[in-house]
Amino acid sequence: PMKEACGTLTGYLRRLDSSPGDERAFEERGQLLDPDDFETIDTFRKARVGGARRTDWIGAGGLEEFYDAELRGLHGMSIASRARKGRPCGVLDDLPPENGCDIRTTIDPELQKLLYAALEQAVQPLGGLTGCTSGSAVVMDVESGAILASVGFPGVDPGRMRDPRYPGELEKLWDAQTR
Repeated sequence: PMKEACGTLTGYLRRLDSSPGDERAFEERGQLLDPDDFETIDTFRKARVGGARRTDWIGAGGLEEFYDAELRGLHGMSIASRARKGRPCGVLDDLPPENGCDIRTTIDPELQKLLYAALEQAVQPLGGLTGCTSGSAVVMDVESGAILASVGFPGVDPGRMRDPRYPGELEKLWDAQTR
């Protein structure tokens, strides 16, 4: 809901099979869960921790990537017997899925938006004159060490990352700072 003001902090979700490198990394670590690879619940029980299926949504960037396994939870598996024509007869063994955990941050949403707006206002006019095209800022409660706001400019809108045109728009926007 906070779009660019929080996108670099939160990250976004993308399908595992949309990135061959990520899919290969999961496979190399033995964390790619292909149901046909598991004959028993016990072998699946060990592999499912941190594991993902090809069609799972995984965290990319920010908190979504850092806490991906905890947020995603654990897949379940059932082993069933079937009749000759494929009709299920009964469940032989079952391991239910487990929900992922929620995380709680110390980010103050209003301060986050204000800090992003201030950084945007400070950086954008300078891009043509001084070449300054990006920046970052953090506000911390010194006493507790809590991060109250953390922004980067330019930001990304996590809600638009699934739009195939959006990466091209970002590339044009960020062209000056990626040369």
